[in-house]
Amino acid sequence: MVSDHEQRLSDLEEWQDQVNQNIASLQQLLNTTDYITSVTPLVEGGEEVGYTIQFLNSDPINIYHGAQGDEGDKGEPGEQGDDGHPPR
Repeated sequence: MVSDHEQRLSDLEEWQDQVNQNIASLQQLLNTTDYITSVTPLVEGGEEVGYTIQFLNSDPINIYHGAQGDEGDKGEPGEQGDDGHPPR
């Protein structure tokens, strides 16, 4: 039972590190005036886990895929406007 909790805690810490790295990479991407030169799949253990973004003048950044969430309830359709689109 304790080892199960330790494994779950370890998994959560690993996930947190990856999310923090993604946030830092996205902040760098938003704050740069550099140019993207390429985007390539990031492969670990034979599985695509994200992308590496290369820049002209800055160091590359890695963006990792997140876990796919469950599809939620789509809800009721909204009201149509006069032009066939939802009102603004």
